[in-house]
Amino acid sequence: MMKKLIQLMIVFAGFLIIIPANAQFTKENLSGSWKGKLSVNGVSLRIIFNISEDESGKLMATLDSPDQGAQGIPMGEVIFSDEKVSIGAPAIGAKYEGNYENENTISGIWSQGGQAFELKMSKSDEEFTLIRPQNPTPPFPYISEEVKIFNEAAGINLAGTLTLPRGKGPFTAVVLVSGSGPQNRDEELMGHKPFLVLSDYLTRNGIAIIRYDDRGTAGSEGDFASATTLDLSTDAKAAFEFALKDSRINNVGILGHSEGGLIAPMLASEDERISFIILLAGPGLQGVDILKTQTQVISEKSGLTEKKIQQLMDINTEIFKIIMTESDNAKALTEVNQKFVSMMKASGEPEENIEIAKNDLNNKLNASSLNWLRFFLKSNPPEYLSKVTCPVLALNGDKDLQVIADENLGAIEETLKSAGNKNFEIVSFPGLNHLFQEANTGLPSEYSEIEETMSPHVLETIKEWIQKITK
Repeated sequence: MMKKLIQLMIVFAGFLIIIPANAQFTKENLSGSWKGKLSVNGVSLRIIFNISEDESGKLMATLDSPDQGAQGIPMGEVIFSDEKVSIGAPAIGAKYEGNYENENTISGIWSQGGQAFELKMSKSDEEFTLIRPQNPTPPFPYISEEVKIFNEAAGINLAGTLTLPRGKGPFTAVVLVSGSGPQNRDEELMGHKPFLVLSDYLTRNGIAIIRYDDRGTAGSEGDFASATTLDLSTDAKAAFEFALKDSRINNVGILGHSEGGLIAPMLASEDERISFIILLAGPGLQGVDILKTQTQVISEKSGLTEKKIQQLMDINTEIFKIIMTESDNAKALTEVNQKFVSMMKASGEPEENIEIAKNDLNNKLNASSLNWLRFFLKSNPPEYLSKVTCPVLALNGDKDLQVIADENLGAIEETLKSAGNKNFEIVSFPGLNHLFQEANTGLPSEYSEIEETMSPHVLETIKEWIQKITK
């Protein structure tokens, strides 16, 4: 899973020490761009402060977070003394306080949501640009149409793009379904646009693509925060129906990434008109098992101690149990907080750490998010996969730390075999992570730092398989 699942890992933040410096701030050496890297729950995010004087001579700043697609976020006045600098960010409820080490370095703390993160900033004269060599640029050798997809079940319009090869049709089409968390039609994440890259590649190779903004995101109507995976599956179904009605299209498959890899078999299990499904890092195990394993392997790879990992696992197990059994969200949140605090105290955590961790937990869990989490925890992919009769392609990377390849691909294969579906292919790619990038560790912290958006081997495998089964 993607953004939403990464956020479910509970991180206990301690207090960080700022070492005093012996330099002095001036307007001249503070003005300019300062760049740093923030590590949040195992994810590395680049941060840029753009500091300049306003008309009254005060130093003001804006913030760029290129890995999150954010630019020009207004910050407050830059307050500085001989050794220290403070920059508020009221628009996002954050603050930066640092010590000036020299004319090129500030070391300090980024505070947000009750947590504190070390953030070292370096001055740079060069404008920062994300390098994403696979992102396609116009002109395109195919037809691209902006479309509105009406989801009758939810009463909302989804904004999307239909790309069609030039020439005589009709064409095979694929509906792209994104992973967890609100994402646009390109499945944009940390500067990468996997669905744009995939759509461009497949359309250039004779396959039509329809992709859409998640409900409540970008140009689409609706409320994403309150939606469960079941709700989101109705959006994918609406996109499928839309493609099926187009006279230029003769058959339609569904490709889902991560959570989308759960939605694809959900739909195919009850609709025989779906020509095929492709699962990119799709789950084969129950949701609760996926989240527990994800927490453990990412914690291990991140270097947490065995004691801390066991603490995380024990707490998550109890929290998941409460959410799965208590359907009243208000009661569930109360029980979760009580259990969380009692377990933290029993482990000997200092009171200040408990308060920080509790605030972080409450920022991530609310009545709306519980609906999604409860459904996902209880989700059982074999229930749907066992009823899928169309061709299936299931792919994953062996360095995926969010949906573990061996366990989930194995479960998908076993389920399809037991159900008598003989038209499927299972592929594990060496060295690829959850986004199908060539990776070193597979940790989410690498996603933004890797220039590759999607391995060409994966793109080619998808294309060749679709062409083979639709001859």
